[in-house]
Amino acid sequence: MSQEKENGLRSAEPEQFHELMRKLYKEQHQVAPLTDANQYHVQAKLPAPLYREFQALLKQNGWSITTGIQYAVHKLSQQKQQQS
Repeated sequence: MSQEKENGLRSAEPEQFHELMRKLYKEQHQVAPLTDANQYHVQAKLPAPLYREFQALLKQNGWSITTGIQYAVHKLSQQKQQQS
């Protein structure tokens, strides 16, 4: 197997790897600070048929509710970008 791994990262010493991960994590999470402690909290009341579909999707993929919501928001943002 080559030094290039599937994710595109070359094998590195543990210190270098962790430093790279810290840098990438920091870049990924550079957003405006929350002004309200619950600003990130999402809550919705879904119609029963839609909730059953949502629960089936979660079960099928082994996801938590949080992961399912993140997936839905991600897909919506992708669709919006494609329409632009």
